Amino acid sequence: MQLSLYAYLLQTLHPEFVIKGLKLIHIDREQKETEYEVPYLKDDVERMLKHYKRQLKIEQELDRLKPAIE
Repeated sequence: MQLSLYAYLLQTLHPEFVIKGLKLIHIDREQKETEYEVPYLKDDVERMLKHYKRQLKIEQELDRLKPAIE
C-alpha cells in the first residue's frame, strides 16, 4: 500500500508519468538482490484518501461545534 501511495502521489504531481509496474528490491547483507513485483493498488489508495478527507471534515465540524470555553 505504501508503494502504491508513492506511485499515486508521483502520478498526481506529474500526470504524464505512466505507472507500468511496481517493484520492491531487497538487498541482503551479502548484497544479494531479490525483486518482488507488487500490484499497483490505485483504487485502494483513492478510497483511503477519500476516507481520510471525510474524516478530516467530520473532525473539523466537531471542533467547530465545541464550546469556546469549557
